[in-house]
Amino acid sequence: MLRSLVGSEMCIRDSFLHKTHASLQQALSPLGWELRASDSEQGPTLTMITSSLQEESVSKMITKGEVQVLGMQVERRMEASMEDPEDRAEKLQAVAQAALEGCSQLVQDSNLLDGLGAGSELERFNMTPVMSWDPAAFGGSVSDVLGPLMLTAYTGFSASPTDAAVTMPCFKDWAPDSEFVGYILKYVPEEERSNARMWRYMYHMCLRAPCHEVIHLLQHVAGQRMTGQLAEHDGYFSSQILMTAVMTRTEGFGYPGCGEAILMQDCYKIIKITELVDSGWLEEDYVKWRDSFGVALGVWNDKDFGATGDHQGKGIEFKCGAMLTFEAGVGNAGSPVDEEDPERVMAVVDGMLHTMFGDRTANSPDGFVDEKSGRRMIDCNGRPVKIAEVVSLAGMSLGDRLGAVSAPIGLEASRSRFQEFTKSCSELEARE
Repeated sequence: MLRSLVGSEMCIRDSFLHKTHASLQQALSPLGWELRASDSEQGPTLTMITSSLQEESVSKMITKGEVQVLGMQVERRMEASMEDPEDRAEKLQAVAQAALEGCSQLVQDSNLLDGLGAGSELERFNMTPVMSWDPAAFGGSVSDVLGPLMLTAYTGFSASPTDAAVTMPCFKDWAPDSEFVGYILKYVPEEERSNARMWRYMYHMCLRAPCHEVIHLLQHVAGQRMTGQLAEHDGYFSSQILMTAVMTRTEGFGYPGCGEAILMQDCYKIIKITELVDSGWLEEDYVKWRDSFGVALGVWNDKDFGATGDHQGKGIEFKCGAMLTFEAGVGNAGSPVDEEDPERVMAVVDGMLHTMFGDRTANSPDGFVDEKSGRRMIDCNGRPVKIAEVVSLAGMSLGDRLGAVSAPIGLEASRSRFQEFTKSCSELEARE
């Protein structure tokens, strides 16, 4: 593929990719490709140029979807340059810790949990990798010894409120042939598998997943009693928004265009989920849950929301949760919450936190002392929520939000056009 693209010049008129120019250029430099950024009457433009090794050349406009397919080809050729596992694990843990600390600071600045000992609790919040797993020492793999479902815990993020901790994967154990990598790639089509892409996905997880789990720590601090479908609503709703807010305030956290790149992945995932006949997708239940801010009664038996089966992607939580994170990140404005618009970002964060915690803490007049724990709590189940207008998702459908994000990407159209383009290039390569 690399040789077949020589002598070509491709222009991308798209603000999202224009923002990523520096990081794209860094990735393409080892391949001898140059990426030029400029502004034109039509808008921001990127031009990709390769050295010509043959007289015949190709010049065409390409979309974000085509760049995504092209990126896969580049990633597969860069896997050999992956860094040392120990070093990679340290870097990813630092990213996750920065996400957790950034979210904690946002909540502290809101003063919503004052009087609940939140200051000292927030200072205790920490990221903790799961215990390193040595098959020889433990007598087998995680799935053999603890069962397949435990791989979810070893490859994902989870909150431990009583310990004020968020656990994350122990990435130093993630050799290419490990069961952890195999689990993550299990449902990825063979032709789309790439270790480099997997690590980019896990990097994105380190940016965003702590922003979900910190909400569960805060729910504990606030003394909120909730069913799973209510507690998880707030976690999924917050993750893209809080991640973007941390980007606006933390230098070096993420990269330009990172938020939109993650939403692109979400968009593609959601389209696949809604197209599957056996996905268990019930739009009416989802919309009722979404528009009530998670409180609606009679949805999933008011509590049956967790993962099922042998893979986290099969649970209703992980289908509806992915959709909610995407919709909250886009909002009713029809365009993603963007770190380059800090005023809008902070308005959304403020509205979200006030909706979640404004009158739903143990200090509320409706609070009570729980006999079992001795802690003051508040029962949030079935309790109506005062939803701030800036975070209300009612009035715009999932389909409209998918269209707003996917139309500029041109996922399906670009895929067929790019297949034709690569086929012609492969024919040129075969003739060399």
